[in-house]
Amino acid sequence: MMAIERHSGPIRAGTGVPWDHVNQFILLHSINIKHGIHAIDIKHGDGQRFDATLSAYLDVMDKAVGNLESDWRAYSAYIGVCNIIGLHQYGLKGDLLGGTQIPLPHSKRLAYRILNVALQRVCGPNVLLHLHVWLVFISCAVRLGTAMRQLEVGFPWEALVNMLNSVLIRKPGHVISGERGFPRGPYRQPLPEDYCLRGFGWAREYFPVGWFGVVQWEGGNGRLWRSRLWGTYVLNAYFGLPLRLHM
Repeated sequence: MMAIERHSGPIRAGTGVPWDHVNQFILLHSINIKHGIHAIDIKHGDGQRFDATLSAYLDVMDKAVGNLESDWRAYSAYIGVCNIIGLHQYGLKGDLLGGTQIPLPHSKRLAYRILNVALQRVCGPNVLLHLHVWLVFISCAVRLGTAMRQLEVGFPWEALVNMLNSVLIRKPGHVISGERGFPRGPYRQPLPEDYCLRGFGWAREYFPVGWFGVVQWEGGNGRLWRSRLWGTYVLNAYFGLPLRLHM
């Protein structure tokens, strides 16, 4: 619960963020946490409330991710991290990536439906931070078969493949090779969402040694290249199929 409060703080503090939208997101996790603590399914009144709130949230979110003047991009990394924390049942049930079998139906529904809406904006610059956070997590889970077997059902694979094939393009003359998914050269600097991921066990091996000793850099090319590289890894490792590249 403390992790959700910490990572939802920037969402609440964001300027221009509709408060009803923020409250809906926090309410969804509150219902999920409540039932996670007592190890019972969401049903009856809470189930109806969860469904109605999620539907309302997705309607507002769909408009926000398509609006370049909205603040959704600024806090989308926090949304992704909060939803991943939800997949771990907020630490109440053991270690998902360590092989613990954790009931995930509502956590997956919340996380995957939000991710799916984001992925529909194939050319939308607002969604790349959210995508990057998810690719880091899924690339870790793919390496751990037990965890991936719990996560794979319901994941928006088709939307992810469409996004990667349509947006994450290798352009002639660009160097995209690098250590563990990191580009070399002028783009080899931290992105804002890196600081959001720092400290999570599943992201521990993602960052090179000394990564946070350089100045934060805000830009799109480094994020695009890293997402493309990790997206390629996920598709190769999970499906055994390469990402189709448009040259």
